[in-house]
Amino acid sequence: MVFCILLGAWLYTSTTRIKRGDDKAISKNQKDKIEELKEISEKKEAAFEEIKLKKDTLTEDDINLLVEAVKAQEDYVSQRGVLSADNTRLEGLRKKLHIINAEILRGISREAEDKALISEEANPLESKNLIKQALESERAIQNKWIYSGMADVGKIARLETRLRRMEATPLWEKTRKYERQAEEYFKAENIELALDSITEAIKIETNFLENYRDVLNTEFGRIHQLGIRKETFISYPIYKDLMALVNEAEQKEKAEQWKEAEVLWDQAIVKQKLIISKNPLSEYADQKNNTELEKRRNLARTTLEVRKLKVDLANMQAKIREKKYDQAIEEAKKLLDNAQKIESQSPGVLPSDSPLIQELTFITNRQGMIKIINNAIEGYFIKHPVKKEIKLMRHEVPQSFYQAVMGLNPSAVVRGNLPVESVNYEDAQQFCKKLGWLTGRKTRLPTAEEFMQAAGENGEKNKSTQAWTFDNTDGLTTRNVATTQMNSYGFYDLIGNVEEWTSAPQANEEALILGGSVNTVTPKEFPQRKALKRERSRTLGFRVVQE
Repeated sequence: MVFCILLGAWLYTSTTRIKRGDDKAISKNQKDKIEELKEISEKKEAAFEEIKLKKDTLTEDDINLLVEAVKAQEDYVSQRGVLSADNTRLEGLRKKLHIINAEILRGISREAEDKALISEEANPLESKNLIKQALESERAIQNKWIYSGMADVGKIARLETRLRRMEATPLWEKTRKYERQAEEYFKAENIELALDSITEAIKIETNFLENYRDVLNTEFGRIHQLGIRKETFISYPIYKDLMALVNEAEQKEKAEQWKEAEVLWDQAIVKQKLIISKNPLSEYADQKNNTELEKRRNLARTTLEVRKLKVDLANMQAKIREKKYDQAIEEAKKLLDNAQKIESQSPGVLPSDSPLIQELTFITNRQGMIKIINNAIEGYFIKHPVKKEIKLMRHEVPQSFYQAVMGLNPSAVVRGNLPVESVNYEDAQQFCKKLGWLTGRKTRLPTAEEFMQAAGENGEKNKSTQAWTFDNTDGLTTRNVATTQMNSYGFYDLIGNVEEWTSAPQANEEALILGGSVNTVTPKEFPQRKALKRERSRTLGFRVVQE
């Protein structure tokens, strides 16, 4: 058994021994040729170094000497049968070759980038090509001349971004050019060309966002906005027909042809709904406009009925003034019922916040107060001394009267015959409106002129017997209304007790407050000041005018 094992081992190693012997024979025969490769490499390198010392700029032929030196050294190492990494000279030659080529490419890259910067505004296309050249040079350093150690990943990324930005800018500008063109065509009502231009703008913008959004900003949701304009263009012919119907309907209304107007409004509604269903992104696909058209249709349909309601309302107000309270209340109930039926059949004509509905609702809800209020104020108003057609309240509005009308008392110090206070301008306006509903008469705040005319000689010099001021009070506590001496015209407290609101234009934030209060020192001139309409004070009240 031992013999068989030894015999097998001898037979197995015999081939290796034969080959080793052959290698030794080959290496011996080719030794001179292998050494010759090394000598060639050294000579080429020496020739290259000599040229390099003499020249500032190397040519391709010069560099080829180094290439040949590297090739000869590679062949030498290969034929010797050792790893190239183990040959220090070969690694050095390779690095030298890579550095020289990388430096040449880096120079090309820098020069191209500098030129691109100069020509960027004057010749964008040339600038873009130069940046491409710089980028190709840097990529060659990274991919081909790897042993140079000169690859600059950051610079490659910067050049790529710059190049992509230069590619993106024309697209960005082109989109806007087509958009402007589309708007011009649309303005000229050339819808077909407008659609062609806006479609092209959307196409280019889509390409831009897909490829260049990271290097050049654009407006958020821009494609959506362009889509809106496109749908607007598409729907314009229908919208144009709609507006023609609106204009015709308005002409019919001016001519009091309400049935014909109603038909035209119906047709306009159909057009509006068509736009909403077919082109929902269109700027004309406005549901609010559809609601407004329906309201206009309903108004045309009910105009004559509403007019009759208003006439009947005026008759009801006359009955209140004539003290026919029961008849007035019954008519108010019927009118409210009719008004609500009109609103249910034609929404938007008489909504719950419309003046007519508000007045009828208030009267029917406060019917028990109509007679009481009207009887209570019989002595409250007297004719204005200058404007005889109006009546001014003789004293400030008492708290008890304010509460009877409004259902609440906002005063800081609560007592029935004290003047109501802590009311702002809007509170006073609401009181005027509701008192007018209960009395059937227009009620408002006095103007500053009306107020001072009624004050008469009080406006020139305060009389302590006709005014509660700081001189004869504690300067804080108001007094019951009409407890001073009346002036020559029959009015109380036009100076003192509480300051009083006067009317001002609705758009104004401020209003004039006249008369002073218990906190007013005896004035040399008529007390007055401006205040924000939202102001409230425990010494600020009002009186009203009836027309």
